[in-house]
Amino acid sequence: MRLGSNSICGVLIVSALLLTGCPRAEQPAPSSVPPPQNRNEKSKPPKENDVSIAESSVPGSPLSEPKEKTPRELLEKTVLAYRTSGTYTDHGQVRLIGKMTDPDAEPQSWPCTVAFEAPGKLRAEVHEGKLVSDGRNCYAQIRSLPEQVLEFRTPAEWTLDVVYRDFYLDESMDLGLPEHVLRFPPQLVLLFARDPLKTLLPEDGKAEFLAPVWMDKIPCDRVRIFHPEGNRTLWISRKNRALVRFDYLVEGLPVPTGVESLRLLRIDMPDADFDLAVAPEAFMMSRPSDAKQVARFEPIELKMLGQRLISSPGMEIKPVDFKTKTPGDDVILPTPSVTLADLTDKISVFCFWTTWSETSRGALEELARVRDALAEDPASDNAKIRFFAVNLDGHEPPESEPPKSDADRFARQKRILARWEQTWPIYWDENNAFSARLAVRSFPTLVLLGPDGTVELYYRGIVSAQTIGRVIHEIQSGGAPSKQ
Repeated sequence: MRLGSNSICGVLIVSALLLTGCPRAEQPAPSSVPPPQNRNEKSKPPKENDVSIAESSVPGSPLSEPKEKTPRELLEKTVLAYRTSGTYTDHGQVRLIGKMTDPDAEPQSWPCTVAFEAPGKLRAEVHEGKLVSDGRNCYAQIRSLPEQVLEFRTPAEWTLDVVYRDFYLDESMDLGLPEHVLRFPPQLVLLFARDPLKTLLPEDGKAEFLAPVWMDKIPCDRVRIFHPEGNRTLWISRKNRALVRFDYLVEGLPVPTGVESLRLLRIDMPDADFDLAVAPEAFMMSRPSDAKQVARFEPIELKMLGQRLISSPGMEIKPVDFKTKTPGDDVILPTPSVTLADLTDKISVFCFWTTWSETSRGALEELARVRDALAEDPASDNAKIRFFAVNLDGHEPPESEPPKSDADRFARQKRILARWEQTWPIYWDENNAFSARLAVRSFPTLVLLGPDGTVELYYRGIVSAQTIGRVIHEIQSGGAPSKQ
């Protein structure tokens, strides 16, 4: 049994790191700003002449130059605002700005939201992860592991090491930037880093003012920080010195699936503010009734690998197609379902995908490369290899509009596959029994079953064609599955 070679650090390797302890640590450093425990002393709102309010408060009117003499002086005042506030809130959003492969596709985005009330209440929702503290206990969830809730006592003092104490929570709340650039959300850096300026500024501290501009109705000073891996720009509100926008100019970052060229990673926090009343509900998190409490997250890959699946009633996938007999008269063609019993003595590869997950395109592309390569390989016993592209569009995000009918659902899937230049028969898991047995909760997910129904490869995300092909070759050659 094995994991894909490009798995996030390799799940099995990661497990070893978890056993030995591998937290992402910050090196202690002296700081020129008040420590977090001083937040209990409510700070007074800054005077208007202290925050460089423009001569005119009309949005779009010219703004005066910053009153701070240097970018570092402005950044120190920003850190001070975060470190002395009693509360902080924002509704941040990360966006990838660039040219999309599909002109109709929406730019990729995900939440980057923080709420904090001194001394211990916290809510942080970043990408796939969420951490909530009610001041006494902390609860964390990862979207792809809904059956698990991480619980621990609220620390006496919040630090980045505590927020990111669990490896998988760390990975799920990742900004997607290289660690030496900025892995943590900037508002968490300003709130909890031992020395925020050291984290934000490169060693040489090179930074410059850019012309002040309006961000909608917010007058902003801007600081550009030079970095060999890509420059970043901080937009700081003149009203309260909160960071309201963070731009990272991409230099050499991997281009996500569906993006032709990537130009900018932007975090917008236009409502970032201090010392506002925060609703108590912000520091509460409902726990699913079937979720179990864990001391650390356990990835589903480790549980699924090596399991031998046994067929059960309703556990089947169905190939689907629609034909129109007369205008407006769509009928589903009767086609036999596929059960585990039908896959006995065969290598079966399943790609569970959705039309709204752009990453699914890359997963299907890699699977198609394997399928086509094996079809041209005379040494491969293709009669004993089955590939299935199983669509799970019934799992749309809450904001998605569900299809009006099965025919509409099918038409959308065919249209998306054509746009992606993919030719796959579409399978549906109509009662979700198959995907539930395989614990499919994120998309895409690839599962490879051996001839006896044993899970030999399980991966959430894009698996390379090379990895899938190697696993198939090892099984066909009769060798013992290699652990990866």
